[in-house]
Amino acid sequence: MLHDWDDEQCHRVLARCVDALNRDGRVIIVESIRGLRVSTEMDLVMLVHFGGQERSVAQFERLAETHGLVLDSVTEVADERCVLEFRKHPI
Repeated sequence: MLHDWDDEQCHRVLARCVDALNRDGRVIIVESIRGLRVSTEMDLVMLVHFGGQERSVAQFERLAETHGLVLDSVTEVADERCVLEFRKHPI
């Protein structure tokens, strides 16, 4: 889960994930998504305690595209949790 981390640390995590991917690999992120039933309280907790934040789908896409990843799907799996599935850009 990336909400514990600021953008710089998220980029480090995503870079390592991409390094480990094979050609058809996927990066799966399980998160609370800003705008999809996530509480403001949890966003503040992440910011104050860890320097992180609850992110929107668009924010995750921007983080991932830096590493050559594109969003394939977002699936709600539990109360306040979604699975975001990214794949390598086909270039």
